[in-house]
Amino acid sequence: MIRQALALAYKDFQIEAGKEKLLMAALTLWLILVYLLFQTLNRSLAMEDEAGCWDALFLCPVSLRVIFFRQIYV
Repeated sequence: MIRQALALAYKDFQIEAGKEKLLMAALTLWLILVYLLFQTLNRSLAMEDEAGCWDALFLCPVSLRVIFFRQIYV
């Protein structure tokens, strides 16, 4: 009887471990995507800074939100 209870507990732990692996895989993919997004945005902003485009961007008659979203989508 103890052997059956241990086998049942082992099976339940294996099922739970499988569910956590899927969750961790999805979480890892999302973290990688967010990291790459920030790296791309940082590189884009650094290129604008090195080229001296910030003065021209701030002189434009548009809001800062438009400039930020332009950096993200272009």
